[in-house]
Amino acid sequence: MGPKATIWHLPLALTICAQIAVLLCCLAGAPAACMQDPDGDPQISQILERVPSELPHAASDRWAKLFDEDGLLVQSEVPPSVLPYLKLSNVAYNQRDFPAALEALFGALNEAPDFPPALLEMGTVYFRLRRYGDSAEVLERFCLHAPTQVMRTQALAHCYYSLGSYEKARAHYEVVLEGVPESVEALRGLALCYHRIGINEKALELLDKVLELRPEHAEAVTWKAQILFEEDRVEEALAVAENATKIDPFTPRPWYLLSQILFDLGQEERAEQIREHWRQLDALTQDVRAVQAQLLYRPSEYGLYVRLAELLSQVGDLDGTRDALVAATSLAPAEISQVELYKFSIDLLLSLDDVEGARVLANEMEEACPEDAEAWNFLRLFYGKTKDTERYIQASEKYFRLAGK
Repeated sequence: MGPKATIWHLPLALTICAQIAVLLCCLAGAPAACMQDPDGDPQISQILERVPSELPHAASDRWAKLFDEDGLLVQSEVPPSVLPYLKLSNVAYNQRDFPAALEALFGALNEAPDFPPALLEMGTVYFRLRRYGDSAEVLERFCLHAPTQVMRTQALAHCYYSLGSYEKARAHYEVVLEGVPESVEALRGLALCYHRIGINEKALELLDKVLELRPEHAEAVTWKAQILFEEDRVEEALAVAENATKIDPFTPRPWYLLSQILFDLGQEERAEQIREHWRQLDALTQDVRAVQAQLLYRPSEYGLYVRLAELLSQVGDLDGTRDALVAATSLAPAEISQVELYKFSIDLLLSLDDVEGARVLANEMEEACPEDAEAWNFLRLFYGKTKDTERYIQASEKYFRLAGK
């Protein structure tokens, strides 16, 4: 478990995109990005086969005036012809349609070679697609053409780490931190680099700093427990690992680490119980990751989101289940019964004891399906389960009327 691509959550890293967004407001007529299943769309296969080395290069000083002294874009230096492509990539990225975003960015960089905002976004897209070498190549070009903006390239350090270049990653995290000293993810990444090269004391110091800034940072807590365990500080590791399972109960690694620590302490019965829980959770999580990997390339696949919602509900991840249900609902094809979609969603929320969330959907179902007997039969049973007597009676009366009983 190494650094993740969290650059898009970093306010500083989003500054360029925010400035570009202002320029895009005048392009409301630009078409929306839309990509289909890569298995059936040769256009997607072609864009994924392309590599950054195909892109044209600009002169080293081409974008020297693009940023002012405060790091803001000089709008007069932004080529108007590149804006439609950036709008397409922005729409696609927000829809998590990374192949479509990539296609638009290739268009932008063919139109304006090495345009730094397009390079920065392309590097992030490649990271999201787990193409770390391509991401690193693009972000290195960004650093070449926007040397005053290197602090925005936290993802480049993530790339180096993911590729096993821990010294390069360490050096780049340090550069990022010069510009953003309290970047939680850069501090965490730097800590892991020190751990990888065997300097655990420094790694623990940095992880403690992460936890000062964000006490509930699950990965930092887990890694701290791991390093303490490796340093034979077993009792300390136990307390930290137990905290990690509370902060992040849906990730397998803290549970496995906790079982290791318990075995080391001779608490074999509890350790075996924890290990069995880890096995079950790990099996489900592998299935979740497989679906999520498919969604990177098939972001509009309704069935994948349905499957993801089912798996996350089995894991016990309520927030993740809700998000997957929202995505599935927005992507449901016309042939999918609205009633069946509501029934599926409400049943999943009930399985997670989210009665309030299920009630919200039940209210929506009443409004969306006012004359559907099947919907009202489901609703009356739902109100019976949740002991809402008044609404159970109302729903029963409506069902019997609609069913002609």
